[in-house]
Amino acid sequence: MSEMRSTREGQQQAIVSPANAPGVDLTEGISLRMLASGAKWAEALCTAVATFIPGASLPYHKHEFGEAIIVLDGRAQVSVEGRRYLLKRLDCIYVPKDVPHMAANLSKQDQLKLLSAFASSQPARLPVQERFLEIPRHYEDPHPFDKEHIQRFGRTEGYSLTNGTRFCDLFAGRLGCVGICGGHGEFGPGTSLPCHTHDFGESITIVGGEALCMIAGNSFSFSEGDSVYIPNGIPHRFLNASRQPMQMIWVYAGDEPTWNLVEPALCTAKLQPDT
Repeated sequence: MSEMRSTREGQQQAIVSPANAPGVDLTEGISLRMLASGAKWAEALCTAVATFIPGASLPYHKHEFGEAIIVLDGRAQVSVEGRRYLLKRLDCIYVPKDVPHMAANLSKQDQLKLLSAFASSQPARLPVQERFLEIPRHYEDPHPFDKEHIQRFGRTEGYSLTNGTRFCDLFAGRLGCVGICGGHGEFGPGTSLPCHTHDFGESITIVGGEALCMIAGNSFSFSEGDSVYIPNGIPHRFLNASRQPMQMIWVYAGDEPTWNLVEPALCTAKLQPDT
C-alpha cells in the first residue's frame, strides 16, 4: 500500500500509511510507527503502533493528554502508579492525562505490538522519576477509585451496525475517556457499512484480513497493518470483498462514536492502483 494524499477545496482528505513503513526507535528494544498525527494533517488525535522486542520495557512516563492502549499482538504488562495489569490481544487500558504509567513485554521469545491513541495531534512523552510500590493486579479490573479504565475484549458486549458486522467500544467518554473514543470492528465476507461521515476526524487501522476503503471518489485496497486518517465531514465506507473476516481498530477525535448517513454515490469509486 502506497501513501495516498487527496484534497477537496484545499483541505486534506486522507492519508494512508503503508503497513511496511519504517519505525523509529522510541527507546532500546522498542520501535514506533506513526499512523495519524499532526504531521500528517490529523486534528485532535494521534495513533501509533509500538513494537517491543522480547523483554523490552518503556519506563514510567506521562502525557498532557489521555492515552488509550490496545494490545495487537502478544501480552502486555502495563503499570499505572504501581498498579500492575496484564493485557491480552485486543484488551484496552485508558490512562488519563498526567497519570504516570509504563509498559513491558514479559515474553522471552515473542514480540509485543501495542496501538496507542492520544487525545492530541502532537504526541509528547514526559519521563517520571517517581518510584511506585508495585501492586500486582494481573487480570483484575481497576478498583472503583483508580484513575485508569480497562476494557477486556473477551468480556465486552458487542453490537451490529449492519448484517454481518460486529463492533465493540473499547474506550469512550462514558468509560472515563476525554477527547477520544475507539474500538474494534469485524466485517464478515461481503459486508460493509453504508456511506457516512463523522463530525470529527477518524483513524482506522486494519488488524486482520483485507478491506476496500472508499473515500470521496477514491477506492483503495487495504491489508493488515495499513491505516487511514479521514478528516471530519469526508464521506467514506469500508467493504470486505474477501472470503475471510476483516478486522479494524477505529479511533475518533470525540468522546462518543457517532456517524451520519450520506448519499451512497458519494462513496462510489474505482479501485486505485498501488504506486
